[in-house]
Amino acid sequence: MKLARKIFKHLFHRWRKPSFKQIVMHLDQKVAVLERNFHSKSFDYGLKVCTLDQRKPVYILLKANRYVEGLEGEFLNFCQLIEEDGKLKVLLVKRIKDKKDRYIPVKESIGIDIGKE
Repeated sequence: MKLARKIFKHLFHRWRKPSFKQIVMHLDQKVAVLERNFHSKSFDYGLKVCTLDQRKPVYILLKANRYVEGLEGEFLNFCQLIEEDGKLKVLLVKRIKDKKDRYIPVKESIGIDIGKE
């Protein structure tokens, strides 16, 4: 027991102690499912989050971001829940097409000035 305390004291002296000031949860489709909200006109999506009580999920209503909605692609079955300053932020992940496919160069070649003396 004394050896374990000495090891942990040495580790915590060298590295910082873990902090739980900012809590971030990464949730996949087993825990959180994004659904289209057809019942309300104010909110576009509903995030269904499973709880420890069976058959009693919690629904978090979300408004759509028009910029993200305009991008081609699909939402992945993954989200992040972040608690900052007493407020809950929900971040959704959307898979978009590669931007390299959309880029059309204006000129055939590009000149780069290195600035040698």
